[in-house]
Amino acid sequence: MIENALYRDPRILEAAAVGVPDHRLGELVTALVTLKPAYRGKAEVTETELMELARQYLPHFAIPVMILIQEGDFKHTPSEKVIKTELRKIAAAEWEKRKAMGSSKL
Repeated sequence: MIENALYRDPRILEAAAVGVPDHRLGELVTALVTLKPAYRGKAEVTETELMELARQYLPHFAIPVMILIQEGDFKHTPSEKVIKTELRKIAAAEWEKRKAMGSSKL
């Protein structure tokens, strides 16, 4: 559901939803995306834009607390599934950093 909403942006190559730990709810949803090669390394795609897209197409409970734009490609299993364990670590580290800076949606 979350990934499908993000794929509505034609600049997105891949999207993955993962959880980050939350002391109150147990886990919060986040998303990570990679861009098509033509858009990589450019400031043309912002987290704010992608959050607006998510708000437009997702029910309130499914809107990610953050969407991270990753450089490069996601790693995949031999069967071409995204390996989410690494993405969870990346998202959790960024979430903790944002909480410490007070810029997270709590």
